[in-house]
Amino acid sequence: MKKVFLIWTAVSFFLAGLGLIAHRSDTPAGFYAGAEPPQVEDVRGYNRAVATMWWGAALVFESIGLLLLRAKQFGHIVTAVILLTAAWVFCLILCYRKIESRFKGD
Repeated sequence: MKKVFLIWTAVSFFLAGLGLIAHRSDTPAGFYAGAEPPQVEDVRGYNRAVATMWWGAALVFESIGLLLLRAKQFGHIVTAVILLTAAWVFCLILCYRKIESRFKGD
């Protein structure tokens, strides 16, 4: 499971990289590819909030992955990791929707 955890860690670094890109961007950062970012009045504040969301997401994702180090084989721990990851995605979407509603300019 150590190899799986190393891949998991690489994905965590990728998520943290998305936060860094969002933090340094001069235009509104999008949540995912293919979606138009919202029109916001405070681009810097919006990007800071999105970057913080991605950094927090990377930290939580890596924390979930730590369970993989305890798994000897695919079993209860892996099932817990899958369920926690699904909950993590749901929370990430809710967090972004809250950021979007806070900064969206009408």
